[in-house]
Amino acid sequence: RIMELYDFDWPEELLPAMKHTYDYLEDVTGHEQAVADSGVPVLLWKGRGEAIICEKGEEMANRNGWTFFSVEGDHMQAALNHEPNLPHLIKFMRSINP
Repeated sequence: RIMELYDFDWPEELLPAMKHTYDYLEDVTGHEQAVADSGVPVLLWKGRGEAIICEKGEEMANRNGWTFFSVEGDHMQAALNHEPNLPHLIKFMRSINP
């Protein structure tokens, strides 16, 4: 579905491989339950300009009581712009009981 919504401007010969990749990326059957059953603290975050598929993370966090936050930018911008992320990461780490 993501490839229907966005034009990634990939070369034509890459399209079948990328479609296959994204088809499997959206199939997360069992992953949520496995993480929920693991007993480890979970932090999910995303950039607000992120693709639609990443909205599932906030829904999972809400369902399972996990920590979630979002910052400005898309995936790469959110990952590379550390300053707005640090307060959330520090708060999460401090909330974990050793």
